Amino acid sequence: MMNPQRIGLKFFATPETEPERDLSPFIGLFHRFIQNRNVEGLLIDVADYGHVPDGPGIILIGHDVDYAIDLCAGRAGLLVTCKRCGDRSPEDVIREGLRRAAIAIRAIESDATTGFEFATDELEIRFIDRLAAPNGDAAVATLRGAIEPVLAEAFGAEPGTLDRASLDDTRQTLTFNFRANAAVDTSTIIDQLGGSTLD
Repeated sequence: MMNPQRIGLKFFATPETEPERDLSPFIGLFHRFIQNRNVEGLLIDVADYGHVPDGPGIILIGHDVDYAIDLCAGRAGLLVTCKRCGDRSPEDVIREGLRRAAIAIRAIESDATTGFEFATDELEIRFIDRLAAPNGDAAVATLRGAIEPVLAEAFGAEPGTLDRASLDDTRQTLTFNFRANAAVDTSTIIDQLGGSTLD
């Protein structure tokens, strides 16, 4: 069975908030998240890479999950990276990551300090563990089969289109781009995927 140990899910900032690129408020916000347990996971520290162009931004580092305001590829967004996945199936990890991302979006948007909002009609899914998930046809078929049921749970029976990125370069991290037929609010995503352990 294919068991990637690092899977990233990224929701993008809305066009109205993304160009601002002032990430400094996230340093304090993420520290408050650690203190107040506003997002799931065993949280450890905050790292500031906001000065790096198109870089990893501000990262809330955890034991089993990282939350970052990520600037890679020139688009700001919330990147949730699930790690230390053990023998769990990719489907279970994606389900947990998507649910945790929705919880984090809700927490960020409910705090007025950042000004960031996120669109839920577009999602990027990265399989960062290249050894366990090489960017080839076999892995694509297997992992597509893990992603699609979770998207149907979260976004409905006909959730949207799921395409493989980087078709022309198999050396790149295996990445899928999802476009939802309609945006779904974060509370619905959380409920459809099992609810929050913080409630």
